[in-house]
Amino acid sequence: MKFGTSREAADEWLHRYPADARPSPYIGRSGWNTLRLDGGIPDDELVEAVDGSYDAVVAKLPKRERPTA
Repeated sequence: MKFGTSREAADEWLHRYPADARPSPYIGRSGWNTLRLDGGIPDDELVEAVDGSYDAVVAKLPKRERPTA
């Protein structure tokens, strides 16, 4: 599954889980990684990655298109 974040955080995923994380094709240099869901990454960290990815995408939406709380 692909996850987006800052370049620094993406590099941290690659460093911590070299067998289960890799840069996403074409968009990896922009902070997107592919993380294996059935690998050694704990579920709570995968949930954190999903939440962070969602927040990063929503932050780039125009304000009128952002979900309301």
